[in-house]
Amino acid sequence: MTLGAQEEYNWGANANCYAYACGCANPAVGNPPRQARPGVAGGAAVVNNGNVQQLVAGVLADGGALVQQLNGTPGALPQVPVNSYLVAMLTSAGGFHFMRRDEHTRRWSWKDANHGSVKLNVLHFPSNHYVYVNDANLNDILVANRGNYVWAYNQMVFREFFAIVNGGFAVAG
Repeated sequence: MTLGAQEEYNWGANANCYAYACGCANPAVGNPPRQARPGVAGGAAVVNNGNVQQLVAGVLADGGALVQQLNGTPGALPQVPVNSYLVAMLTSAGGFHFMRRDEHTRRWSWKDANHGSVKLNVLHFPSNHYVYVNDANLNDILVANRGNYVWAYNQMVFREFFAIVNGGFAVAG
Protein backbone atom coordinates (compact mmCIF):
# COMPACT_ATOMS: atom_id res chain seq x y z
CA MET A 1 0.00 0.00 0.00
CA THR A 2 1.40 3.38 -0.91
CA LEU A 3 0.77 6.55 1.05
CA GLY A 4 1.20 10.23 0.38
CA ALA A 5 2.69 11.27 3.72
CA GLN A 6 4.58 10.04 6.76
CA GLU A 7 2.13 8.12 8.93
CA GLU A 8 2.67 8.31 12.66
CA TYR A 9 0.92 8.36 16.01
CA ASN A 10 1.77 9.70 19.47
CA TRP A 11 3.39 7.39 22.04
CA GLY A 12 4.67 9.97 24.51
CA ALA A 13 7.83 12.03 24.66
CA ASN A 14 9.71 10.05 27.33
CA ALA A 15 10.76 7.02 25.30
CA ASN A 16 13.26 6.61 22.46
CA CYS A 17 13.45 3.77 19.91
CA TYR A 18 14.94 1.32 22.42
CA ALA A 19 12.32 2.03 25.08
CA TYR A 20 9.54 1.82 22.48
CA ALA A 21 10.84 -1.51 21.17
CA CYS A 22 10.92 -2.85 24.73
CA GLY A 23 7.42 -1.57 25.50
CA CYS A 24 8.60 0.91 28.17
CA ALA A 25 6.77 4.22 27.81
CA ASN A 26 8.47 5.81 30.83
CA PRO A 27 12.06 4.65 31.21
CA ALA A 28 14.11 5.66 34.22
CA VAL A 29 16.36 8.30 32.67
CA GLY A 30 18.12 10.11 35.50
CA ASN A 31 18.81 13.81 35.78
CA PRO A 32 19.13 15.47 33.33
CA PRO A 33 16.87 13.26 31.17
CA ARG A 34 18.79 11.02 28.79
CA GLN A 35 17.96 8.52 26.10
CA ALA A 36 17.28 4.94 27.25
CA ARG A 37 20.25 2.70 26.43
CA PRO A 38 20.66 -1.06 26.40
CA GLY A 39 22.16 -2.43 29.60
CA VAL A 40 21.53 0.50 31.93
CA ALA A 41 18.53 -1.09 33.70
CA GLY A 42 20.26 -4.48 33.84
CA GLY A 43 23.58 -3.22 35.19
CA ALA A 44 25.54 -3.79 31.96
CA ALA A 45 25.53 -0.29 30.45
CA VAL A 46 26.82 -0.02 26.91
CA VAL A 47 30.04 2.02 26.63
CA ASN A 48 30.06 2.30 22.81
CA ASN A 49 26.59 2.75 21.28
CA GLY A 50 27.82 1.19 18.02
CA ASN A 51 29.36 -1.96 19.56
CA VAL A 52 27.10 -4.86 18.57
CA GLN A 53 28.31 -7.26 21.27
CA GLN A 54 27.81 -4.65 24.02
CA LEU A 55 24.36 -3.76 22.69
CA VAL A 56 23.26 -7.41 22.57
CA ALA A 57 24.58 -8.03 26.08
CA GLY A 58 22.81 -4.89 27.29
CA VAL A 59 19.44 -5.88 25.81
CA LEU A 60 19.73 -9.36 27.32
CA ALA A 61 20.73 -7.92 30.72
CA ASP A 62 17.81 -5.49 30.70
CA GLY A 63 15.20 -8.04 29.69
CA GLY A 64 16.41 -11.15 31.50
CA ALA A 65 13.88 -13.94 30.99
CA LEU A 66 11.58 -11.57 29.05
CA VAL A 67 13.87 -11.35 25.99
CA GLN A 68 15.80 -13.77 23.81
CA GLN A 69 18.17 -13.28 20.91
CA LEU A 70 16.96 -14.97 17.71
CA ASN A 71 18.78 -16.16 14.61
CA GLY A 72 17.54 -14.81 11.32
CA THR A 73 17.89 -12.11 8.70
CA PRO A 74 15.45 -9.58 7.25
CA GLY A 75 15.13 -11.97 4.29
CA ALA A 76 14.64 -15.07 6.48
CA LEU A 77 12.74 -13.94 9.54
CA PRO A 78 12.94 -16.04 12.69
CA GLN A 79 9.99 -17.77 14.34
CA VAL A 80 8.72 -15.72 17.27
CA PRO A 81 7.70 -17.57 20.44
CA VAL A 82 4.05 -17.45 21.45
CA ASN A 83 3.06 -14.33 23.42
CA SER A 84 6.09 -12.41 22.15
CA TYR A 85 6.90 -9.90 19.42
CA LEU A 86 9.90 -9.40 17.16
CA VAL A 87 12.42 -6.56 17.51
CA ALA A 88 15.19 -5.67 15.05
CA MET A 89 18.42 -3.92 16.04
CA LEU A 90 20.36 -1.73 13.58
CA THR A 91 23.71 -0.05 14.20
CA SER A 92 26.17 2.43 12.78
CA ALA A 93 29.70 3.17 14.01
CA GLY A 94 28.41 5.31 16.87
CA GLY A 95 24.73 4.56 17.26
CA PHE A 96 21.86 2.14 17.46
CA HIS A 97 18.24 1.93 16.37
CA PHE A 98 15.46 -0.49 17.27
CA MET A 99 12.22 -1.37 15.47
CA ARG A 100 9.38 -3.60 16.61
CA ARG A 101 6.86 -5.68 14.71
CA ASP A 102 3.16 -5.90 15.40
CA GLU A 103 2.57 -9.65 15.35
CA HIS A 104 -1.02 -9.27 14.08
CA THR A 105 -0.47 -6.86 11.17
CA ARG A 106 3.18 -7.85 10.52
CA ARG A 107 4.00 -4.16 10.18
CA TRP A 108 7.11 -2.64 11.70
CA SER A 109 7.23 0.64 13.62
CA TRP A 110 9.80 2.75 15.48
CA LYS A 111 10.42 6.00 17.33
CA ASP A 112 12.93 8.71 16.51
CA ALA A 113 14.65 9.73 19.75
CA ASN A 114 12.34 10.92 22.55
CA HIS A 115 9.91 12.65 20.21
CA GLY A 116 6.30 11.62 20.73
CA SER A 117 5.73 10.08 17.30
CA VAL A 118 5.86 6.44 16.35
CA LYS A 119 6.58 6.05 12.62
CA LEU A 120 4.84 3.47 10.45
CA ASN A 121 6.15 4.04 6.94
CA VAL A 122 9.13 5.21 4.88
CA LEU A 123 9.46 7.10 1.63
CA HIS A 124 10.35 4.86 -1.32
CA PHE A 125 12.43 7.32 -3.34
CA PRO A 126 12.11 5.72 -6.83
CA SER A 127 8.29 5.75 -6.67
CA ASN A 128 8.00 8.89 -4.52
CA HIS A 129 5.42 7.17 -2.30
CA TYR A 130 5.42 6.20 1.33
CA VAL A 131 5.24 2.46 2.01
CA TYR A 132 4.51 0.54 5.19
CA VAL A 133 7.44 -1.44 6.52
CA ASN A 134 6.31 -5.07 6.63
CA ASP A 135 7.78 -8.55 6.44
CA ALA A 136 7.56 -8.58 2.63
CA ASN A 137 9.74 -5.48 2.14
CA LEU A 138 11.89 -5.55 5.29
CA ASN A 139 14.91 -7.07 3.53
CA ASP A 140 14.64 -4.50 0.73
CA ILE A 141 14.52 -1.61 3.22
CA LEU A 142 17.20 -2.86 5.65
CA VAL A 143 19.60 -4.73 3.34
CA ALA A 144 19.13 -5.14 -0.40
CA ASN A 145 18.09 -1.64 -1.48
CA ARG A 146 18.26 0.48 1.64
CA GLY A 147 19.48 3.50 -0.36
CA ASN A 148 16.10 3.58 -2.14
CA TYR A 149 14.31 4.49 1.08
CA VAL A 150 14.31 7.90 2.72
CA TRP A 151 14.32 7.65 6.50
CA ALA A 152 16.78 8.50 9.25
CA TYR A 153 18.28 4.98 9.41
CA ASN A 154 19.02 3.98 5.80
CA GLN A 155 22.77 4.16 6.54
CA MET A 156 22.53 1.77 9.51
CA VAL A 157 23.19 -1.95 9.21
CA PHE A 158 20.82 -4.68 10.41
CA ARG A 159 22.49 -6.68 13.22
CA GLU A 160 20.16 -8.78 15.40
CA PHE A 161 16.64 -9.92 16.13
CA PHE A 162 15.15 -10.30 19.60
CA ALA A 163 11.86 -11.76 20.81
CA ILE A 164 10.32 -9.76 23.65
CA VAL A 165 7.50 -11.14 25.76
CA ASN A 166 4.24 -9.21 25.30
CA GLY A 167 4.15 -6.43 27.87
CA GLY A 168 7.88 -5.78 27.47
CA PHE A 169 10.26 -4.77 30.24
CA ALA A 170 11.67 -1.67 31.94
CA VAL A 171 14.67 0.14 30.48
CA ALA A 172 16.72 3.12 31.67
CA GLY A 173 19.10 5.77 30.47
